[in-house]
Amino acid sequence: MTTKTPCITPSAAMTEKHQCAGNTRPSGAWYRPSRCPRNGTLEHDGKWWCKQHHPPSVKERDEVKHAGWDADWAASDKARMEAKAAQAELERRSRAYDAVMEWALRPNAGNASGHVVVILETTK
Repeated sequence: MTTKTPCITPSAAMTEKHQCAGNTRPSGAWYRPSRCPRNGTLEHDGKWWCKQHHPPSVKERDEVKHAGWDADWAASDKARMEAKAAQAELERRSRAYDAVMEWALRPNAGNASGHVVVILETTK
């Protein structure tokens, strides 16, 4: 005995094709936007969009892209700050060395060990 399955007819909205509401930019010197030629398969705010121009999809792709950029910028900022700190330390040591040499080479310098420690600690 065979049973008949009910015939399900697709609604008008399912069979109707909608054009994507997004705009495309052609390559070249003249900017003349035109409508995206793809069929709109995703509905958002009463408009039909293709996967590329669907606003939530665009936002998600942008967030992923910006997160990568933020990570790159944070890494470059950290490297720049470390280089700046290393340069400042190098300049501080150079000033300390110059101060020690100036004090040690003066006439009648005497015992320099205690004074050198004081000069190195106070040089900023």
